[in-house]
Amino acid sequence: MQAMATDAAGGRRPARGHWVVGLLLGSATLWLWLQTAPWPDTPDGFIHLQRTRALAEALRQGVFYPRWFPDFAFGYGHPILHYYAPASYYPPALFHLLGLDLVSAARAALALVYALSGVAAYLALRRVASPPAALAGALLTLAFPYRLYDLNVRGALPEFTAFLWPPLLLYAAIGVLAAPGRWWTSGSALLLALAWAGLALTHNLTALMAALLLAATLPVIALRPGSPPHHYNYAKRLLSTAARLGFPALLGVLLSAFYTLPALLEAGWVGIGAAGGTGGYAAHFAAWPTLAQAALRYRYPSAADPTVPLPLYALPLLVWGSVRLLRPGRSRFALALTLWVTLLLVWLTTQSSAPLWDPAAPLLGKLQFPWRWQTLLTFALGVLAALLLDGVFAARPHSAAAWIGAGAIGVLLFVYAADLPAMPLTGGLQARDLWAFDAAHGQIGGTWTGEFLPRWVSAPRWTLSRAPETPPAPQPSATLTALPVAVGHLDAAYSLHAAAPLTVTLDRFYFPAWEVQVDGVAQTPRPAGELGLQAVPLPAGDHQMTVRWRATPALRLGRGLSALGWLLMLFLIYQRRARIEMAGWLALGLVALLGISGLTEVSAPPTPVAADFGDVRLEAADIPPVHLGNAAQVRLFWTATTTPSDLVVYVHILGPDGAVIAQWDEPLGTAYRPPARIPPGLLFSQTVAVPLPAELGAGRYLVLAGLYPAGAADAPLTAAGQETPRVALGTVEVTR
Repeated sequence: MQAMATDAAGGRRPARGHWVVGLLLGSATLWLWLQTAPWPDTPDGFIHLQRTRALAEALRQGVFYPRWFPDFAFGYGHPILHYYAPASYYPPALFHLLGLDLVSAARAALALVYALSGVAAYLALRRVASPPAALAGALLTLAFPYRLYDLNVRGALPEFTAFLWPPLLLYAAIGVLAAPGRWWTSGSALLLALAWAGLALTHNLTALMAALLLAATLPVIALRPGSPPHHYNYAKRLLSTAARLGFPALLGVLLSAFYTLPALLEAGWVGIGAAGGTGGYAAHFAAWPTLAQAALRYRYPSAADPTVPLPLYALPLLVWGSVRLLRPGRSRFALALTLWVTLLLVWLTTQSSAPLWDPAAPLLGKLQFPWRWQTLLTFALGVLAALLLDGVFAARPHSAAAWIGAGAIGVLLFVYAADLPAMPLTGGLQARDLWAFDAAHGQIGGTWTGEFLPRWVSAPRWTLSRAPETPPAPQPSATLTALPVAVGHLDAAYSLHAAAPLTVTLDRFYFPAWEVQVDGVAQTPRPAGELGLQAVPLPAGDHQMTVRWRATPALRLGRGLSALGWLLMLFLIYQRRARIEMAGWLALGLVALLGISGLTEVSAPPTPVAADFGDVRLEAADIPPVHLGNAAQVRLFWTATTTPSDLVVYVHILGPDGAVIAQWDEPLGTAYRPPARIPPGLLFSQTVAVPLPAELGAGRYLVLAGLYPAGAADAPLTAAGQETPRVALGTVEVTR
């Protein structure tokens, strides 16, 4: 790789290169923006948009890193970001908070990442090839069919985002290997550490593949030229290479440990760790006769197809590279290394690699699909193309003809890959839409495996939104009042009164990260029932109860390791006397510290209601302001005294004359929580979305609510001590 850096050093790029690169990369980015309108309907895209929405709502409430999404899993919650890499969701979530709708925010973020990945690929390839050849290779990475398949067919948005990092890894690795003297303080070493951390925080499976590829190529990289033959010592060179590339990788591991360590050590708490067989990959190996397509335009397989063929030009590139390797040249080692990597990645997707997959199934089986190696193959082929075209453009590498040739190659690549499926997404992107999708498909949280479902949930996942298959035994009534006095995104505080000792159950899955205190004394929650809901014993009398998400031991260890990595990065930046970098790193650290501390979470006291309907009590309500054109979100807090009968909750919004101008009726607890799922002593909330009329003006409007038996809307229930069925909740402020 030192030879690669030397190859890239020759000459200044002519001025025409600036606008040609900008024009072609900008056009590719605009093309991505246009071809995602309308947004494609994909198996995974919907769930990734739902996670983006949930993250944006957490950020709006001051929670910088929500490891639990409370409105997933039919409102019981899901520890998604405790296990799934979070970074890809932040850019679209921030765009959404700035005012873009969810789909436009995702499109803008993906287009931005797409542009940055093109720039990163070009800069990395400039270290191994001339500018026109580097541009052609970068355009190949942007137009590679598997990359577009990830976005438009699978909807694997985090993996699509992860394409940003391999070019940065190569760019920084070449710089580290070429750096003289104190290489560990070089900008390349710090960038390489950040790139490893960024990849781990974006898509952990791609990070796993990249780490395995690094281990497989280290012995070959150590053969790079750069020392006189009589000074050559392979063992020392291998050790030096491992130190130069391993130290930044280890630093990247430390920086990302706040996420990766809990995800690994606590995998047994959810379905990921309970997964049985790991041999599903065997059905997705490519056969040699169908490894690549022979069509003149790429035909995208469906998401249900077992394999993803390589593009038409992949195998000819490999043949050309093998032939070119027989000729001497200054880039011979770079070409040999690239061919080794490319052939290895292609082989790993084929049936012939099964003898490696089978004994390594506990590790490689996590990848699920052998064709996932095309994530790294995309950039490897881009490097190979740049090296080969560099030989073509060798005579006049900066001529107009070279630039025109590179641009023409890029256009042809996009034309070849542009026949993308067009299946527009229909339907909404609110939490209820996710629940409906899960209920219809018998899954949970958008995944049919239940991989993030806590292991204490014993009910089959396809029954969570329905009545239990075996009716629960009758339970004694709970004489309980539970006024919520502060409610945040995850944390809550209640003022309780129990006439006799009982068990309080919260409408969230049990998970060891939840901490409950009663009157300031920590209580040990336990999972209750086949849903594994969080339950706490409560003595008779008046009590204050708090529920909060706390750091687990693995999370504390991960944060400590990340802090160590953070300080080490700061020390290395200090050694470089880079004051601007130090200021930026410290500012980022302050933001991270605030996010980790939880001090920024916003808690609000709901409005007390205390309406006793017999089976249930309506304890309080929260009605945030709403903009014209949106639905009013009325959150109702309930306490179940017995298992209720089929009841329907209705919410009315009144105009200045007292007439109902908007209303919404739905089952108590929502349609996805039947009465048999509501045990006595359950504290649960329900957010009713009330559509507002288009002609409604700004102002404050009175909100009322009540209950009636299912099928008997003309016989509403009247709360104890009330004269009318409808209970006043407060007012909703409608703003422009």
